[in-house]
Amino acid sequence: MEKAFKNYSVRIKIIDSPLSLLSSEYNREKRYYDGPAILERIYTLGKRKDYFRTLGIINKDIFSKDRNDIVFGIARLPRNEKYKKNGVALISLTQLRKKERNKPNWGEEFKKRIFKEALHELGHTFGLHHCKNECVMQFSNNLKKSDEKPFTFCKQCKNKLNTFFIQNI
Repeated sequence: MEKAFKNYSVRIKIIDSPLSLLSSEYNREKRYYDGPAILERIYTLGKRKDYFRTLGIINKDIFSKDRNDIVFGIARLPRNEKYKKNGVALISLTQLRKKERNKPNWGEEFKKRIFKEALHELGHTFGLHHCKNECVMQFSNNLKKSDEKPFTFCKQCKNKLNTFFIQNI
């Protein structure tokens, strides 16, 4: 992550303090956790500590009210001041961990998926939308698409990222 954001003087800090899941966040019908509800609790924690961006990682399936299915991750776009100063994103490891047939070293694939989806969701916290270019901001709703997208932002997304940092830092 530090390498991905090296041009922006972003310091990465890993905090290993689990956030307990609440029973109210679990949807018994869907058998998934409510991603936006968890995201808000992560936001509150990150804001309290004045973190510029907070990325939560969960080992459970999550859903978003915007979609009817499991998602790899969710984030809040910086549409208002609340999320400009303290952005928040969440990724789920559960679906990313799934092994594909005939993939010899799926452990490496899993690590790559985590990085791509984390970078993708953090990109949203800087105002980036889904991109059609060869870019980590490509929308991926299945593992094949996640595996195929690159590890980097395209030129257009890099320009938008530069603009965000110039205007907000």
